[in-house]
Amino acid sequence: MMEVELENKPPNSPSFWRRFSVGTNPVRTWYRLLCLSILAYVILKYLLLPIKVTGYSMFPTYRNGQINYANRLAYRWSKPQRGDIVIIKTTGERVTILKRILGLPGDRIRMQDGKIFINNKELNEPYIKQNGGWREREIELKSDVYWAIGDNRAISEFGKVHASMLVGKILF
Repeated sequence: MMEVELENKPPNSPSFWRRFSVGTNPVRTWYRLLCLSILAYVILKYLLLPIKVTGYSMFPTYRNGQINYANRLAYRWSKPQRGDIVIIKTTGERVTILKRILGLPGDRIRMQDGKIFINNKELNEPYIKQNGGWREREIELKSDVYWAIGDNRAISEFGKVHASMLVGKILF
């Protein structure tokens, strides 16, 4: 009788594609995927708001089609500051506009030939490339009311914004 030598083969190992798609431990991989999905949902639902810029009212600071993120919690513990670029809800959470806060509660603000005057002092705005011919009589902002406008003064709308309308501050 002849002896047959058996080869020592490892137990059936998963194929490369199976290891690539779900790893060597599928249960652990699915658990990680579930945790990452929940984390992404929480971050995008409650912390960050993705914004796609539509239009040219903030040009040249932000361009049409550019995607940015807003921090929804930015004003939970602090108040908006002059120069903050914010998301403002108009008719609901889905309809928003992107503007720059220039007037703070208690300020007297007016616009003449596209230049902004706050408490009778001209505001230095190096980010403005083109002044519009807008003219606005002097107004005084009440508490919890801000004044916002876009950076492209030739076409941008402006006006009072109540603090409850501020959704968040642009991160980048």
